[in-house]
Amino acid sequence: MGKDEKKTARAVQTIKAGKAHTKPAPASDGSLIDAIKSGDANAETFARLYQLVTSGADMDEDRVRAIAKEEAENAAPAAIERVVYERVSGERSDTGDAIVHEKFKLLLRICSTRMANGFYPNVMVVGPSATGKTHACEQIAKLMGIPFYIHNKVVEDTDLIGYVSPDGTYQTKPFVTAYEDTGGFVLLDEYDAGEDSGLMPVQSALANGILNKPGTIEPVRRHKDFLCVASCNTYGRGATLEHSGRNKIDGASLSRFAIKVAWGYDQEMERRLIEKFFPNDDSDAWRYEIQSVRHYAIEQGMGPICDMRTMIDGAGLLSSGMDLDTVRSVTYLAGLDDDASDSVLRIARSAN
Repeated sequence: MGKDEKKTARAVQTIKAGKAHTKPAPASDGSLIDAIKSGDANAETFARLYQLVTSGADMDEDRVRAIAKEEAENAAPAAIERVVYERVSGERSDTGDAIVHEKFKLLLRICSTRMANGFYPNVMVVGPSATGKTHACEQIAKLMGIPFYIHNKVVEDTDLIGYVSPDGTYQTKPFVTAYEDTGGFVLLDEYDAGEDSGLMPVQSALANGILNKPGTIEPVRRHKDFLCVASCNTYGRGATLEHSGRNKIDGASLSRFAIKVAWGYDQEMERRLIEKFFPNDDSDAWRYEIQSVRHYAIEQGMGPICDMRTMIDGAGLLSSGMDLDTVRSVTYLAGLDDDASDSVLRIARSAN
């Protein structure tokens, strides 16, 4: 392994057929500054640092915190963690230099674990928009070496299982293709925006491993490598302030997804993405501004006025030379009344 590769693979997680094995990062020399620079500093570390520098030194707690903050800001960012997946065949695949969500390893571990019935579990991933749920699912399918299929907003009873056309020809759907023929990762995107009528035909398929396919008498048996994940903004209990277009999901449909993974905002992932694509101070300041405004908007019950897409698109506009006030006006300030705009701007300016 070369020098650069060692740096990238500072910490490697190998997930192997439902079992996780972590290769620890190289041992530290135990110095407090190294802990701060590596991003591993915690409350205990800072307490030790405070005790050290105040023993005989004319320093107060605020000064210690300032030193620690300065060291952390000046330090090089921690290396990207590479996630390695080992298939049953022994073949390995990894995420390379891709930036993954903090819950990525958990979701991969769950998706790749065989249940008592020999199948992969049905999983629900729940979180706000623009947090990388769909991208993570596609990455997991690639690591597992299975096809990736996606369905958006299931409404009609034929959306998942297909139908027989007037000429007697069966028109299949990705769900059926994966379930019967190829296996694969089926993502039911915007699951909580769908209708119960569209979900009912696959209840038995998800719970019992049997699908009633249109135009056939014999039931279709579930492929051993079929995996179904439902991506939602809510837990299926109906509309919220942030997601007013979500529906209440029938209890029978919800029970098919016994495993639910909360997928929130990952600020460290956002920082790394901005740093990767827009490596300049203005973009990083914009990233911090969006995170601050988003937090304020959620606290005030204002709804989703900005997210990671706002962050990335706005950073792109700033990098093109557009001034900050214009970028604000065409992103998170758009559509706000004067009072809301003023209050949000106060938060934005204090972030910088």
